[in-house]
Amino acid sequence: MADKPASKPVGNADAAGRLTTMLLVLAAVAFLLNRFGNRVQDASEGGTSVLAAIKAFLFGFESFNEWVYAVRVPLIIISFTFSAIALWGIVSANKKTTKLRAGFLESMALFEKKMTDEALSDKNARWEHVLTLANSESPGDWRTAIIEADIMLDELLTGMSYHGDSLGDKLKSVEASDFRTLDLAWDGHKIRNRIAHHGSDFILTERETKRVIDLYRQVFQEFDYI
Repeated sequence: MADKPASKPVGNADAAGRLTTMLLVLAAVAFLLNRFGNRVQDASEGGTSVLAAIKAFLFGFESFNEWVYAVRVPLIIISFTFSAIALWGIVSANKKTTKLRAGFLESMALFEKKMTDEALSDKNARWEHVLTLANSESPGDWRTAIIEADIMLDELLTGMSYHGDSLGDKLKSVEASDFRTLDLAWDGHKIRNRIAHHGSDFILTERETKRVIDLYRQVFQEFDYI
């Protein structure tokens, strides 16, 4: 035999609705009892039958204004009750919206931090590879280290929305006031071009390699790229 589904817990909205219904019923009952008692009393004092009293109770209003005046208390109770419920609903909805928005912003912040950390980790891994090549005993690795560092510089400028057919074109479009290490970037890029154009004919020493790699390091650290 299948289990009965668990009953749904009564929320604040259900409780408020039940309270409203109870207040309205009590107000209506109080009004009806008061009016009925008055009509029976009037009928008793005037020698009228109970049937006449009931008729007067149901249809004894001489005008619409008299009816409105008679039901003013229930109407006031109903108005205040619905106003209180509406205010409660607005406050509750605002709290829920604020909580949802805070949760969404927190999730987005965590996601962006995760993506940033992953991207930075990838760049650091590439930079560590450049350092490994630069610390090698092979002149070929030294050349590769500088070329790899120059590629990272090109990607940095592209990420900063500088455009051009080559890294040189991108560096030319940079404002010196926005790029404190611009001269260092140019210096490193010129050494890279000499390596690319002259190949093994360009004599590159270990000391010069470390000097050039340090130029790129200063550029990357200015923009928290590594």
